[in-house]
Amino acid sequence: MLRTMLLRLVWAGSALIFAVCTLITLVLAFPLQLVALPWDRDRRVAGAVTRWTWGVAHFFVHPLWRVRITGRERLGGRGRILVANHQSMLDIPALFQLPVSLRLTARPGVFALPVYGRMARFGGHLCVDPEADLSGLVDRVRGLLDRGISVVIFPEGTRGDGARLLPFKRGAFELAIRVDAEVQPVVIRGTINAMEPGTAFSRVFRPQIELHVLPPLSPIGATRRSLAREARSAMEATFAGPSPLHVPQELFALYRPVSAFAAGFARWKTDLDPAFWAAWQRLPREGVVVDLGAGEGLLGAYLRACGSTVTIIGFDLDEARIQRARAVSSPGDVYHVGDARTAPLPAGAAAVVALDLLHYLPAPEQDALIERMAGALAPGGMLLIRDPEVRGGFTVLSERLMVAMGRHQGAGVEARGAGAIAARVRRHFRQVEVEDCSAGPFRNTLITAVAPPRGPGV
Repeated sequence: MLRTMLLRLVWAGSALIFAVCTLITLVLAFPLQLVALPWDRDRRVAGAVTRWTWGVAHFFVHPLWRVRITGRERLGGRGRILVANHQSMLDIPALFQLPVSLRLTARPGVFALPVYGRMARFGGHLCVDPEADLSGLVDRVRGLLDRGISVVIFPEGTRGDGARLLPFKRGAFELAIRVDAEVQPVVIRGTINAMEPGTAFSRVFRPQIELHVLPPLSPIGATRRSLAREARSAMEATFAGPSPLHVPQELFALYRPVSAFAAGFARWKTDLDPAFWAAWQRLPREGVVVDLGAGEGLLGAYLRACGSTVTIIGFDLDEARIQRARAVSSPGDVYHVGDARTAPLPAGAAAVVALDLLHYLPAPEQDALIERMAGALAPGGMLLIRDPEVRGGFTVLSERLMVAMGRHQGAGVEARGAGAIAARVRRHFRQVEVEDCSAGPFRNTLITAVAPPRGPGV
């Protein structure tokens, strides 16, 4: 009884915040867009106001909600067809947190609603009759995509129960093929716990909401059936996979026997730093991973908590940190006190990782270490480097402060930027990708490279 009363109270607070954010959106979006309408036919002003008031602010001000977006770096360029699972009314404001201009598709009944129907029409969102032919929609969607505006479609056609994906309707994928647009799957988890359909209260006290932006899928050579199958497969794997909000809690429990400080640092670092989730998404799931600058073994512990079966061989100069890494290591993992520049690296590794290490070395030693890392990889192995950007943010400044305080070993900080490091990496690898890996005011870059497979002419 008490739990029900408390959940109703939480729901009432959530509904109040929802209503206030809706009112603020109406008060701001309509007059601002009317002023901008002569030169803003795409109604981007209304979209931007809605994103910040009904999306970002709506979730930010709620004291009990946690929201995490992964893969936002995959957005950008020409507009895409975003296909998302649907479980709650909160899915729509959650999607507005994505840093792109969006237009939603909805059935005619949504546009008939007294308040939200008017908001949808004024915002330029698309009314789609599921029984009608797509022909009338194609030109309008193509125009939006060409102007960098993405279109969101819920391929399930209705709200699910949050436990599994419902069967996909193929209209979204037929539309993507007709307008020659990439399909970008987006997985939403947790919104149903914050605002469950058909009830007067939330499921849990502290809902944890996640948006996972998955790699885009090309329509070239695809049928609507194969494109739907590919999108569903990727979404199901993510839907059933680890949670970036839950893994840090597991690491807190893992490091708690070591010390309260180690446990707190493990949870704080892996919760706020996107490099760990990025590493999990990119690194192989098995084989030997060499971790240079391993510290307390956070990368290995994170990968294992996510379900990886890799074997970690780690190196770090700090003996105390290596001792903490050994205390939580899994069978088969080995952590050495040693210098990455001179320590014997194992040959034939599936991956070699250096997170925030290169900038502690002079430029010639950075180049030499990159060469050593490349030499330790097996054919087809992966190189993963994360390093701070020279301009913008506080990463370099904070790193220099940590060195001056003796918190990090090294004579100083020499951050060269992604361009210089990537150029050096390209001397050894054909396939190199450079991505943003920033968090808040800290600007960092992730560089991924894949060693060529062994074969004729290689």
